[in-house]
Amino acid sequence: MSRAARVILMAYVGLALLYSLTTPLLEASDELWHYPMVQYLATNGFSLPVQRAGIETAWRQEGGQPPLYYFLAAALTFWLDTSDLPLIRYLNPHADIGLVLPDRNANMTIHTAARHLGSGALWAIYLSRGLSVALGALTVWLTYLLARELFPQREGVAHLAMALTAFNPMFLFISGSVNNDNLSTLLATALLVCLARLLKRADAPSVRALIGIGFLSGAGMLAKFNIGFLLPLIALALALNAWRVRSLRAFAIGAAITGGLTILIGAWWYLRNWQLYGDPTGLNVFLDIVGRRAIPANAAQLWSERHTFLMSYWGFFGGVNVPFADFIYTVFNALAALSAFGLLLGAFGRHLLRLDALWLARAVSLVWIAVLFGGLLRWTSETWASQGRLMFAAIAPISLWLALGAWRLGGVWLARSIAAWHVFAALAGLATIAMAYRPPALSAHLPDSEWRAIATFAEPETPDRAALALYAQRQLTLTAQPAEYVTFELIFQQRASMRRDWSVFIHLENEAGTIVAQRDVFLGQGLWATSQMQHIGQFWQNRFAVRLPDYAYAPQALTIWLGFYDLKTGERLLGNGDTISQDRAKLGIVRLQPRHTDSDVPNPMHANLGDAVALIGYQVTPLSAQVGEQITVTLYWRRLRPLETDYRVFVQLVQPNTTHVYAQSDAMPANWTRPTSTWSEGEIIVDKHTLIVRQGTPTGDWTLIAGMYALRERADGQEFLRLRLHLPDGAQAEDFVTLTRLRVR
Repeated sequence: MSRAARVILMAYVGLALLYSLTTPLLEASDELWHYPMVQYLATNGFSLPVQRAGIETAWRQEGGQPPLYYFLAAALTFWLDTSDLPLIRYLNPHADIGLVLPDRNANMTIHTAARHLGSGALWAIYLSRGLSVALGALTVWLTYLLARELFPQREGVAHLAMALTAFNPMFLFISGSVNNDNLSTLLATALLVCLARLLKRADAPSVRALIGIGFLSGAGMLAKFNIGFLLPLIALALALNAWRVRSLRAFAIGAAITGGLTILIGAWWYLRNWQLYGDPTGLNVFLDIVGRRAIPANAAQLWSERHTFLMSYWGFFGGVNVPFADFIYTVFNALAALSAFGLLLGAFGRHLLRLDALWLARAVSLVWIAVLFGGLLRWTSETWASQGRLMFAAIAPISLWLALGAWRLGGVWLARSIAAWHVFAALAGLATIAMAYRPPALSAHLPDSEWRAIATFAEPETPDRAALALYAQRQLTLTAQPAEYVTFELIFQQRASMRRDWSVFIHLENEAGTIVAQRDVFLGQGLWATSQMQHIGQFWQNRFAVRLPDYAYAPQALTIWLGFYDLKTGERLLGNGDTISQDRAKLGIVRLQPRHTDSDVPNPMHANLGDAVALIGYQVTPLSAQVGEQITVTLYWRRLRPLETDYRVFVQLVQPNTTHVYAQSDAMPANWTRPTSTWSEGEIIVDKHTLIVRQGTPTGDWTLIAGMYALRERADGQEFLRLRLHLPDGAQAEDFVTLTRLRVR
């Protein structure tokens, strides 16, 4: 290894260790479930759990992953007493996993005082992270070896490829966490190096080389399922080598040794899955636990997820909710596009596809990228997995080909510039992670005299002892439109310790008392559980952001209420003060205004149903009702293309996420007088529906939805084919439009 390669490798180790130390425990992608799987093996004699859908476990779907990484981490940590893990794995019940919100709340766990150097679980997690760092270091080294095998005359390309892997912020983030991807990435890269050497050979491979390939492929099948996509490439490489040496015997021996070892090492896991789950991969139960998409994603849906896919290849931290600043992704994508352009120029100018042994080896690395990407598309069409980091099993060849393109386009100057950018981004990633979990600053004093106490809150067990005080400068008067955030800042002071964990709720209520929008979080931007807080006498500023629904009814005035409740029991902290009503403080008013539009319809909007029709507005009267009373809903439609099908409209008052329907209307538009096949271009169809709240409807806030469906007669009955909501980015959502909440009194 050259001196430059050694420097890159050492720099990687230093940065990966910094990522490991900077990322709070259990705040890396899926580490919240990966480490409990390690602990289960370490404390149960290395026996594997049996997965059961519907049964909550600390390791969730990770118990269905091939277990080799977990075995290695358990072997490294089994001697530690990790019984204090529940104190460290203190879950944030309101964590916004997969969402980036203005008031943060990105932490998946509460960072309690139990995270001290005397904690066995803490040391076990850090040792497991150390294992991941070591596996990542081997991947970086193997990236260099792969580059030297495929482009032996271009050491500069090898150095850049190594740097693109070593200093990829997301690779560093995953390498500094407890994650089985670190082992599968290493084994996939090692197999690519072995295949490159095999394809370049002019003679039959040695038994030692075949044993190495068989061992790596068997271990790979126990590391992650995606390594299975490499098995056909191994068979292809053996066949090409046998053809070159004109020896069928060489192929038979190679297949027997590599295939035999793969089966010997990995088959037991797949047989176990077959016996337990009726599926050798166990993916049926895995999907039952992790959750499937409501409908498989089509090409338009997958294309709409390209941005988060690229973000999570370069760096999307935490629980996919701690992003870089936008400009960093822009630069990464631009540099990748520039490198790809250089690669294409080189391909057309230098006859890239020559059929010699070296180019066959290079082609296999490209095929691996394509095969892995195709498998990921298939997987993410079934479940929500559009994360670029899942391509890390091919990060070495991806980095290599990008490095080659950059070198061909700009030579050493461009190569050094790209490497320097990656180092900068890697350091920026550390700062981004540190800032995301930074708690609010504490102060012994209010910032100025304009802040005044407007309410205090006490636990029910000690009603005469205020635990929290709420401060504001004035009553809030805010203006917003549907789909916007209502943001504001308040100051709190802890005045006494608390026994329970109290969640903050922010409700935006209309005059009927309907909760139009709400936000539920822990204090301290989600970082503090009140039972763990030790800030008595201290003040801190807390930001809140409440998102208004996409099609919230407007115009109307919404009152802002704040209170605290126990998530387990529903009890509230007892409020005291002039602003208090029903143990909640009134903070002010939000004037919800309709969107600006050229059309003269109430509550303007644009909900695209199946690229066929658009709901462009609606009106509801009244916004609250009793059992037996009428609700009038007027919908405003416009066609998006000529329609041959006569769709029917449904309007329902429902309890979300259930099958409970409390009021309903089904009819063709405009009381059966305007079938959709008769609509003209640009025409606005006024469609009025009357709903009656059914007997037995419980009091509460329920949701009004609307949509369209085609009714088809079949031999076995009627079929209802609903139009699905299409979002502006091409994604598909539900098969209905959520309009507004209504209160049943």
